[in-house]
Amino acid sequence: MENAMCGNNDNNHENNSEVMVAENPADSLEAIRNTISRTRKAVAGAYGSPLMMLWGGLLAIAYLVSHFYLKHAHIIFWTMAIIGGVGSYLVWALLLRKMPFKEPIEEKMNLRIGAMWWLLFLYVSIWLSLLAPFNGMQMNAFIVTAIMFAYVIMGLWFKEMYLLGTGLFVTAMTLVGFFVLPKIYCLWMAFMAGGVIFAIGLYTKLKWN
Repeated sequence: MENAMCGNNDNNHENNSEVMVAENPADSLEAIRNTISRTRKAVAGAYGSPLMMLWGGLLAIAYLVSHFYLKHAHIIFWTMAIIGGVGSYLVWALLLRKMPFKEPIEEKMNLRIGAMWWLLFLYVSIWLSLLAPFNGMQMNAFIVTAIMFAYVIMGLWFKEMYLLGTGLFVTAMTLVGFFVLPKIYCLWMAFMAGGVIFAIGLYTKLKWN
């Protein structure tokens, strides 16, 4: 009787072990998914949000000033681009210095993302020279939608819905401003492009950092 009871206990122990083995892989996969999600959000909060806030704020200012001084819009936007480029480099360098350690994979990814943006600006310049002449509003809408296309691609690539959503929304608002509200295009874009990008950057900074 005692042996039988011991045998039952052994069987129960084996059954419990089998259940644990069966459940552990699923739990491990879920833990890995959660870790990946937290890492993506941490990277977005640390790297993406300051740059989105920087460029969103600069865009909003540039569009607002251009609305009142339209003849000088090209100078205003070139100044914004220079300030944004220098500011992006400083923000990136500061964030890298604050990192306690650097993962090789993360470094390679950062380099690829940086190279992608520089190549995008190069190709946009090439396309503008090929498709010229443009008026000012056409050129601006073209550049904005090209950049938003990069947002959409990164959103799909990294599975980040905030990048995908930002790209699609700002693209749609640019088309509305261009085709429906051309007389207040710059004023519209100040809020619907620059303001939206800044707000989403601030949200990811506060929510995920």
